Amino acid sequence: MATTDGAELRRRLLEEEQRTHGNHDYRRFHEGRFRYVLSLCRELVPSPDAPVLDVGRSFLTSVLATHYRDVTTLGFAPADDGHVAAHSIGALRGPHIAFDLNDARSPELWPKLGARFGLVVFAEVIEHLYAAPEFALGLLREALAPGGFLVCQTPNATSLTKRLKMILGQNPFERIRIDSTDPGHYREYTRDELAALGARVGLRTVRHEYMSYFDVASHSSGGALSSLARRAAAQIGDAFPSLRHGQTIVYQREPATG
Repeated sequence: MATTDGAELRRRLLEEEQRTHGNHDYRRFHEGRFRYVLSLCRELVPSPDAPVLDVGRSFLTSVLATHYRDVTTLGFAPADDGHVAAHSIGALRGPHIAFDLNDARSPELWPKLGARFGLVVFAEVIEHLYAAPEFALGLLREALAPGGFLVCQTPNATSLTKRLKMILGQNPFERIRIDSTDPGHYREYTRDELAALGARVGLRTVRHEYMSYFDVASHSSGGALSSLARRAAAQIGDAFPSLRHGQTIVYQREPATG
C-alpha cells in the first residue's frame, strides 16, 4: 500500500511541477544568450571545421551547428533527458555521448573523449550539477586539444535581483525539483569561484564577462511595477556589471610546448 501511495504522490508532484515550468518559453528566454555564445565561439575558434563539444543538448546545439560542421554533444541519453523532451528540440545532427556529468566524480567511468576538441561549450549546465564541479571540469579539460577553449556560462549568484530578494526575505534560489531528468539549480557560482574551480583542474582563465542576455520580460508576471523594476535593474547593471544576471568565463588548456 505504501508503494502505491508513494507512486501516486510522485505522479501528482510531477504533474504540478510540469504545469509550473511548462509555461516557460525557454527558447525566447535564452535567445539573446544563444546569439552571444555563437558570436563568442566564432571569435575564439573561427574555423567552421573545428571539432566542437557541446555539453547538454539544447537549442544552443542547433545554433552552434549553423557555423560548426562537427558538433558532438555530451549529456543525458536523449530518452532520459526531460529537458530535451520538454522543449521539443527534435533531432540534432552529430554524434551524442550519453553520460551523466554527476558521474564524473568517478573517473573510472569517464568516456574516452580524447584531447581533440578545439572548443568545448559548457553553457548553463554547471549549476545543475549536484556533484563537485571540479570533476566535470576535469573531464572536459581532458577533452580539450592543447590550446583549446572551454566556454562556461552560468547565472550570476550575486546578481542584483537575487540580492534584492534576499533583502525582502525571499529565497532567490529555486528548490530541488521533483523531476531529476530536468534538474533545477543545485548551486550557483561567483566569478572568483569559477576562476578557482578552473585553476584547480589545470585550466587558466583568459576571459570573464557579466552579461544580461536573458529575456527576463518573457519570464515575468508583467505589470507596470515589474516593467519599472526591469528597467531600473538594466540601468544599474550598466553602471555595475557585476550585478547583471548572467556571466561567461572562458578557460584555456595550456598550449603544447616544444
